[in-house]
Amino acid sequence: MDEGIEFDDILAFVATAEGGSVNGAAERLGLAQPIVTRRIQRLESSLGIDLLDRKVRPMALTAAGIQALAPCRAALHAVAALRAATGDTAPTGELRLGVAPALADLALTGSLASLRHRYPGVTLRVHTEWTPQLLHQLRAGVLDLAVAQLPLDAPPPAGLEARMLGVERLVLVAARQLDLATEVDLATLARLPWVLSPEGGGARVLLDAAFRRWGLPLHIAAELQDHTT
Repeated sequence: MDEGIEFDDILAFVATAEGGSVNGAAERLGLAQPIVTRRIQRLESSLGIDLLDRKVRPMALTAAGIQALAPCRAALHAVAALRAATGDTAPTGELRLGVAPALADLALTGSLASLRHRYPGVTLRVHTEWTPQLLHQLRAGVLDLAVAQLPLDAPPPAGLEARMLGVERLVLVAARQLDLATEVDLATLARLPWVLSPEGGGARVLLDAAFRRWGLPLHIAAELQDHTT
């Protein structure tokens, strides 16, 4: 049992209990469903108990979860009262964030968790979309900011401010029987069928551009949407 209990984990559990499902809590908190699931699991690990009965549908609290709900609500109220008593003037309102699908899990587990802990009065509205659509929505004022994928040597999008958060490597995965060399040229890859994300995805955009630049075809065998995030 871990003695440390995170505020965000308590918030996720209470939102799930009150909303009747993890999906409902995710929508209420403006988070991806896997993030809420992990926070509840972390709280369960910290307390050494199961809070949710995962064997029944619809979701239900365990006996321990029912007992824990009132103290968890009290903890949230206590934090709110403390902020009010100390004259906390933290920002409030709505923050509209767009995230590229491949980056959603990474983005929502780090910086946004810290933001919600520091500014609980800010309501996060998170939307996942391909990078071109995110940039369009930023320019149109539909989004306040976005976490997107761009080529490493690309200039900042016109009319927008950008900051590099990290570098994502693009790794080619191929069947062993193809016996590809460690370094493969585009002409060789152009002769192979590809399984890629739908058109508009960050990696797909880069590959399309590279093949077009060299006048080579990109043979698509299947398009698959990654739903892990």
